[in-house]
Amino acid sequence: MRIIIILFILINSIQTISSDLKAQNLTSGLIACYSFSGNANDGTNNQHHGTVNNAMLVSDRFGIPNSAYQFNGSTSSFIRLPAEPLKLNNYSYSIWVKASSFPGAGTTAIVLSVGDVVTGRQSTINLGNLYSAGEFLGWGGGSWNDGPTLTSSAAQGAIPNLNEWYHLVLTRNNTHVKLYINSQLVGMGATNGYPAFYGSTTNAFLGVRCNFIQPYHGAVDDLSIYN
Repeated sequence: MRIIIILFILINSIQTISSDLKAQNLTSGLIACYSFSGNANDGTNNQHHGTVNNAMLVSDRFGIPNSAYQFNGSTSSFIRLPAEPLKLNNYSYSIWVKASSFPGAGTTAIVLSVGDVVTGRQSTINLGNLYSAGEFLGWGGGSWNDGPTLTSSAAQGAIPNLNEWYHLVLTRNNTHVKLYINSQLVGMGATNGYPAFYGSTTNAFLGVRCNFIQPYHGAVDDLSIYN
């Protein structure tokens, strides 16, 4: 009897998980998707392909060769993405990251940046070491806004392990920026209804800030950007 009950629970659990998975539409609102399987091409029909500069193909989190990109921590190591399609007020960034080194005290390293070339104001995913008056510690992200609420940000609040893969999701809507690490909400900041600020001349990069500072030393994989 006990075996029958356990089997009944197991079957119902599998059916519930299957229903939940079917409910997820991972292509809805997808702007660009980069698997980094040998190149930085966009896997959607939008063809927002990236251009690689001094970044190296490495093994991904599954150990598959040439399926992720490693940045060497210099400002010349980056992947340029088409900026115009990424100037979004509401967005979700999903990316796998693995840091090779931690930035110095009071500084930050930029994983993803979409922002103004002149001012450096950006929407970003970053790795901070008590950066910006101690606001950013660990994995973080956020955006500059076009309004009195100048910035909206969220951060991990702890130092992550080096050489370990983390899944980051940063979302922005009309009310909040939220950061998730390995599916757990770790922080949020208010946007107060103001649109994101991107400036008149916009760069989009992986591995360095939009104005070519604050380089990232580490790997990235499986970037998806949604509107």
